[in-house]
Amino acid sequence: YFQTSFKQPYPTRIQSIPKQITLIESNTEVGQVHLVGKQIEELLQTQGKELNPYQIAIVLANEELLVPLLQALPADYQSIYST
Repeated sequence: YFQTSFKQPYPTRIQSIPKQITLIESNTEVGQVHLVGKQIEELLQTQGKELNPYQIAIVLANEELLVPLLQALPADYQSIYST
């Protein structure tokens, strides 16, 4: 539906760059925050300096989880942009 309702062609950068989307399920909202912290820590360990923080998006359904999320992020994760 979205593609047929989108009036202009998709930008090339959206069409050509492969995406990896990971959905994580948790029983509690705070558990979700801790899992995100662990996932980012694993990415830092496996990818190291090759990890581009601008390619990571974390979507919170509850904005009240922002502060717990910031506290759950690894200490060496220095770049973050919040909207």
